[in-house]
Amino acid sequence: MTLLLGACTGGSDQQTPPTGAPTTNAGGSSTPGVSPEAYRDALIDAVDPVKDSLSEVGKSRAYKALLDRLGKAETAAEEAAEALQRVTPPADVSAEHTELVRSLELLGSDLGVIREETENREICGTPSAGARLGGSDGISAIREAADALVAKSDDYDLNIPKFDLKEQSRRLRNGQYVKTFSARGRGPLTIRNRGSADAVISLAQGKRQLFSVYVRKGSTYKVNGIADGTYRLYYTTGVDWDGRSRSFTRDCNFSRFDSSFKFRTTYGGGRVQWTTWTITLGGGGGNAPTSKVDPGDFPV
Repeated sequence: MTLLLGACTGGSDQQTPPTGAPTTNAGGSSTPGVSPEAYRDALIDAVDPVKDSLSEVGKSRAYKALLDRLGKAETAAEEAAEALQRVTPPADVSAEHTELVRSLELLGSDLGVIREETENREICGTPSAGARLGGSDGISAIREAADALVAKSDDYDLNIPKFDLKEQSRRLRNGQYVKTFSARGRGPLTIRNRGSADAVISLAQGKRQLFSVYVRKGSTYKVNGIADGTYRLYYTTGVDWDGRSRSFTRDCNFSRFDSSFKFRTTYGGGRVQWTTWTITLGGGGGNAPTSKVDPGDFPV
């Protein structure tokens, strides 16, 4: 970008005025800001990376991608504010320019908070992150600043992306399969959800996922027809099930039972016997240890 700087006419003790507004020299005259065309280019250079990074946040499907893109958007907003602080705007948009810089700083701060909430898994998916971002002070402030600039000239239109402001609490019906299941054996697994949140339970054999089923809090569901074999059992709990990403978008946890689950069918003496398992999530008093797992390792 090109900055138009005023000539120094005073003595050696003349101080450099702050950037971001028209300057005044020792004689009392104002140093002009950049031309409207150069200012438009400066806005594009600074704000376009912010818009692009916000759009990428809205496209995130996986938890890790969301966390990464929130961090990039935070950095983009901070860098945009720093870049525009070094620009001397045209005199007629000096106040609007100052507000734009302030709004970018606020947006960067808000994105940092949302990123931390995502790290803590208070936020786990794009719909909730978008709702939190859409309702943030930073987005509101940057929209107001953008409207004020475009009121001065259509050339200053920033076209900030929009986000859904409403947090949702979507649920599947109890016993609905997230991954379809074909019964090929006799083994039953009864799942009792005594916890305070809905859950999705997944049974996997190695890298092969057998099924994932949704069990609402306070409910029970029985899976029949599990084939003989040794399995690992995973479960995730949370609020607001997003079918697109197949995950909860708020207050999520991901865990796995430490012990494996063996299903076996035996034949003898004219009888058929098979293994029966019952698991209870939440409620306390359990005797089966579990461990946290990374969201990317959860089979759903």
